[in-house]
Amino acid sequence: MRRMWKQSLALALVGLLAGPPASVDLAWAGRGQSNSNDPVVASTTSASAEIDGSMGGVVRSGRWTVTVPPGAFSGVGTITVSVADRNALVCDLDIKPGSLNKFALPVALSLSTQGLPVDPTTLTIYWYDPLTKTWVDVHGTGDSGKQTLTALLYHFSTYAAGKAGW
Repeated sequence: MRRMWKQSLALALVGLLAGPPASVDLAWAGRGQSNSNDPVVASTTSASAEIDGSMGGVVRSGRWTVTVPPGAFSGVGTITVSVADRNALVCDLDIKPGSLNKFALPVALSLSTQGLPVDPTTLTIYWYDPLTKTWVDVHGTGDSGKQTLTALLYHFSTYAAGKAGW
């Protein structure tokens, strides 16, 4: 059920550049029926890496990159970046063991906007808060020259890019 919800959310977020995360309509999620008018689901991409928190490291999947600075956490964790739809600007971040999911130093989440018809300085990154069922702006910073959008995170969850200020 959770996977269907995430895939449906990813499809809904394909249009995120046109509006705020609050406008995402999940009413059609999980219907399980298909016809020629349904959106095509791109294959899921995922990447995992074992990272020593004292040394840091990088994990990439699709347009998304997670950069862990040295000292972000103690011990070794397996970080996974999952993208349910390569056309949607949404990703799921996870670290195992879960006890490492609170960082001493912020971890950078970056989105490559290369090839997208949008200036990354007009975007931000949102975190989906499952307790309040709302999207929370984590204040991503766009760089037009590098064509990237980056936010600093203190925990992993579901994140999406969208228009800033909505």
